[in-house]
Amino acid sequence: MYGLTRQRPSVKSAVGVSVLLIVLLAFPVWAQERTLTFMHCWDAHRTAWVDEMLDSFEAAHPGVKVERQLVVCGMLRDNFMTAYLGGAAPDVVMIHSLDIPALVESGVFVPLDDYLKADGISMDTWYPSEIGTAVWQDRLYGLPIRTGGDTNSVFYYNRTLFAEVGLNPDDPPATWDEWLEAAQRLTRYEEDRLVRAGTALYGGDFSEVAYLATAGGRLISEDGRRVAFTDEAGIAAAQFTYDLGARTYRGHWHELYELTGGDDTAAFLDGRLAMHTGGILSHSFYVTNAPELDFAIAVRPSREPGGPSGANAGTFHWAIARGSSDEALAWELVKWVALREDTGGLFMLRQGRPSPVRAFNDNPAYFETNPYWLVVGEALARAVTLPSYPFTRDVMNIFGGAVGSVAWGDQAAVPALEQAAAQAQALIDEYWQGR
Repeated sequence: MYGLTRQRPSVKSAVGVSVLLIVLLAFPVWAQERTLTFMHCWDAHRTAWVDEMLDSFEAAHPGVKVERQLVVCGMLRDNFMTAYLGGAAPDVVMIHSLDIPALVESGVFVPLDDYLKADGISMDTWYPSEIGTAVWQDRLYGLPIRTGGDTNSVFYYNRTLFAEVGLNPDDPPATWDEWLEAAQRLTRYEEDRLVRAGTALYGGDFSEVAYLATAGGRLISEDGRRVAFTDEAGIAAAQFTYDLGARTYRGHWHELYELTGGDDTAAFLDGRLAMHTGGILSHSFYVTNAPELDFAIAVRPSREPGGPSGANAGTFHWAIARGSSDEALAWELVKWVALREDTGGLFMLRQGRPSPVRAFNDNPAYFETNPYWLVVGEALARAVTLPSYPFTRDVMNIFGGAVGSVAWGDQAAVPALEQAAAQAQALIDEYWQGR
């Protein structure tokens, strides 16, 4: 047929084929040359720790190569989508949960529910508020890397400076009023020049929403259809950001930024700044870079005693891009970096940060590394989880801009929030009208 003649294979060639088949069958599939791409934004000293995890995966999977793509955290979504649309998406990508709903609706991620079921992995492995941030329309699209409830709910203060001004180093501010009083006492001027700042304005992720949470307010209604930050709690949160600066610094927040150059971490290290809010990540940085610094950790002050500690506005997840060159192997890599205590667990432990995997946080090493570990747990537990929709990030940015204008004295709280609400509501309405 088609000009070809059928020939009976020789015994020699048949034996050769048989040997080749035996070799191929005996050679593990995972040992064949395969490449995965892995996009993340863990920069500075953490890049080496990520490389360790990926190196160990390669060592355990001979013939597998993981190509690493390090990008700026704020550009993760854009870099990923540029690569995806260009036909060169990474197999595994680090993505923020706030970006998951919109990206899932664009069809770019693989649901992971069937993989979990096949491997017998329970959703109870993680804290509900953490694994839940990767769920959209009842499907799971990522495994959490770190917790989100501790990113703006921790309060750092200099114990030495507290004692110097007569404040009890073992009794940090727990309410907004106490925070304001301590800031005023800790602030120092030499004539008309600010030489030591009592407190910073921002700190950690999504600082403006953290003020709203600690006021007892909401960003979006429970059903996700209405703006909710224009109520009394929202107004109080915006007003407090102004009062904290106006009543602490003679020139308002401008003086703080002239003193610190916008680098609150460096200012806290050398004593130019006495208090700031933030995430638990700063703890390991201070311990490493200023071991002599006598500082402590408390739960972020709230408007009322025992109120919310901050806003869990989501977290980062490992996700698999649809169209991965080797989806099954990509899942093995995701499990390797997210569900092993000697990889993902160690990665968080080294930073002194909680793991979203419940069992990992029982490691005694956490208490040896951070004497305030129970405080961190309280901050994590008291954080308010924000509802996640494709428009949540935009609403947060709109709200943050309004609070910033109030904090710097450019607008009064009520008109600033009302203007922001009108803009945010238009986005929300547009989304729901298209459903």
